Amino acid sequence: MGTTRRIAARLAVTALAGAAVVGISTGTASAAPVDMVVNTGCSWPQVVSATYAVSPEEGDALANSAMAGQFAQFLALPTTQRRIALGYMPGAGDRINQVFGGPGGGIAYEVFRTCSSF
Repeated sequence: MGTTRRIAARLAVTALAGAAVVGISTGTASAAPVDMVVNTGCSWPQVVSATYAVSPEEGDALANSAMAGQFAQFLALPTTQRRIALGYMPGAGDRINQVFGGPGGGIAYEVFRTCSSF
C-alpha cells in the first residue's frame, strides 16, 4: 500500500474513530483536529470531492477505503450523535490528532477547511 493510500485509510479510520474523542476535546477554545472532524458540516461526497481537489491520489484512496462506508455513515449523523459515537471509541481523538499531525496532516487540514465549498 502506497504512502498516500495509508494516509487516506488512516484518515478514514481515525475520523470515524474520532467521534469517541469528543469528551476529551469539549470545552476547549482551540479547533483541535478531532473537533474539525466531529463538527464539520460537510457530507461524505463533499469530503471526497475536497480530497480529490487536494490530491487525486488521496481522493481515490479515500473513496476506495475499506472504511469509506462507515465514514460516510458517520458524517451523515448530526454532530451530537457523532460526539456520542466517539464516546464509545476510547483513544480515537488521539488517533485523529496523530493523523493530522503526521505526514498527511496538511492534506487532512486542507480537506476539512475547504470541503464546504464542494
